Amino acid sequence: MDNRGEELKGVAIKTEPKMRKGKVAKRMILEQKVLLSFKEVLLRLQGRAHVPLLWGSGSTNKVNYIIMQLLSQNVNDIRKQSPFKRFSRSTMARIVIQGIAGLRDIHQIGYIHRDIKPHNLCFGLSKVSKHRLVIVDYGLARRFRYPNGRVRPLRRDCGFRGTKLYASLRAHEGKDLGPSDDLVSLFYAAIEMVLGYVPWKEARKSKEVKALKEAIQEDDFQSVTEKVGEGLREFGRAVHSMDANDEPNYIALQNIMLDFTNHRQLSDPYDWDNDFEEVFRENDINQMIFKNE
Repeated sequence: MDNRGEELKGVAIKTEPKMRKGKVAKRMILEQKVLLSFKEVLLRLQGRAHVPLLWGSGSTNKVNYIIMQLLSQNVNDIRKQSPFKRFSRSTMARIVIQGIAGLRDIHQIGYIHRDIKPHNLCFGLSKVSKHRLVIVDYGLARRFRYPNGRVRPLRRDCGFRGTKLYASLRAHEGKDLGPSDDLVSLFYAAIEMVLGYVPWKEARKSKEVKALKEAIQEDDFQSVTEKVGEGLREFGRAVHSMDANDEPNYIALQNIMLDFTNHRQLSDPYDWDNDFEEVFRENDINQMIFKNE
């Protein structure tokens, strides 16, 4: 934002990690569109496990900047490296479980993210953080609850916010969003992670995307979960049943996804750590099952 209060387009500059006396250089992001709310959310979330570390911020030559932690490729780019463009159930579930924890932290300080998607989910780079999910890009974050605990009144028509592929139905309708809308976006991301696509991927118009999202809800999410398992269907039902101002039961949602983890811990290897071996195994099993039906 410039000195006149006008929003400018963003620019990001990354410093590549280099060893300097045994230490890795930090990531620098220079932004010409650093809104106060963006910085405020990051500051309030510092110390939480699923938030990027904020190293500093300032202004020089009329350019606002922030310096943040260097992270891995985003989950969307990692998924595309899989031979079948998908993750195993175990990897998908553990990403979702961590995503729920990250959203809980954001919601607890009174904000909603409003742009949850695989592109905004990354992992750390160090040995300690390489399996820790980090939620990034708070440019669309908005306060839904004041510090005194009072919930902001919902607006009737506030326009579309988010990314078309992952936005909730309320977002398509131009309604104000709440915590459950972030979780709906996470559900759509989970579908893409485990199937390799969402049914509305090729739809170009927002109304077509909305219609296809309504269709999977009308069939009780059967079409997008039949190859995955009842747990994902239950997760979809749960997040779609909530109103904008409802308080999600984060622990219950995480427990739903536990059945997919195959008893793996969040810190255990993920698909990309073992050349997607589990994805190959699941693909062979699915081919056998559906061939015999």
